[in-house]
Amino acid sequence: MFTRKANLTTHLFDHLSGEERAEVRQGWRHGCYFCTKHFKSLSYLSCHLVVHTKEKVGGRCHVCRKTFSSKLGMTNHWFAHLSEDEKVVLVKQGSSRECLFCQKKFPDNATYHAHLVSHTKEKPFRCDQCGALFGRNGDLKLHARIHTSNPKPFNCDECDLAFSQKPHLARHKKTVHRKLKDCACPECGKKFGTKSNMVQHVDSVHAKRRHPCPHHCGRTFANISNLGRHLRKIHPPE
Repeated sequence: MFTRKANLTTHLFDHLSGEERAEVRQGWRHGCYFCTKHFKSLSYLSCHLVVHTKEKVGGRCHVCRKTFSSKLGMTNHWFAHLSEDEKVVLVKQGSSRECLFCQKKFPDNATYHAHLVSHTKEKPFRCDQCGALFGRNGDLKLHARIHTSNPKPFNCDECDLAFSQKPHLARHKKTVHRKLKDCACPECGKKFGTKSNMVQHVDSVHAKRRHPCPHHCGRTFANISNLGRHLRKIHPPE
């Protein structure tokens, strides 16, 4: 359900096939100066242009000083710095959402509904090339790159590695080339290059959390990646 007809129209675009979207875009008047994409309004074109110009027009986070290419990006990032009590206040004010299943809180409707598919397991987005199904349109768009001539368009300028996503390239440069470790463990202060590595450390070292093999072979693992390697090697799918 939507509060404005324009939001419903935008949402319906997600349900169109690739051919139908191309036909609709042909009628849009505002073309990008750098690529072949067209947009129905100047505001959408302006938001898209920062992808090419790399401008950070969304502002700078006053907590960690990170800059953003859009106001929405900065707002969603700023939400992550809030305490749980502050998030509860925003939910009560109606400016944020709380998940009905796990009570996790989100800055807006878009991120909330994107999260819901992790519980409902819905996969409404189908790849028109191979038929693979996805819960979010963004995941479908990332998948679609494997069907292009350049599935890894983001090249590291310091080595010969390439990545399918820009955040993966940024993480690689930060942890491998800059050796930056800015995620500190809240228990012992040990620093890590990524938040996921820090969380794995907390789970295995401080919380003593173990991940048992679902095939009941008796093996348990300190982190989920080691369990994944075990499953691929010892219990490969038929």
